Amino acid sequence: MRIFKDREEAGKLLGEFLKSFNFDKENSIILAIPRGGVPVAYQVSRALNIPFSLVIVKKLAPLSEPV
Repeated sequence: MRIFKDREEAGKLLGEFLKSFNFDKENSIILAIPRGGVPVAYQVSRALNIPFSLVIVKKLAPLSEPV
């Protein structure tokens, strides 16, 4: 397993890797989850020239036992 210097490096390398795949860039978007995903998605977006957007999520608390 490779250890990356930071998330930006990981995103750049992922973007270069994904360039070899044949997909519809006109109808694609990169979705980033905050807390680490944004720097990766940004670099992938730049490498592939595809827009990216944030997905804001909320952690779900475990269900408590009924009272």
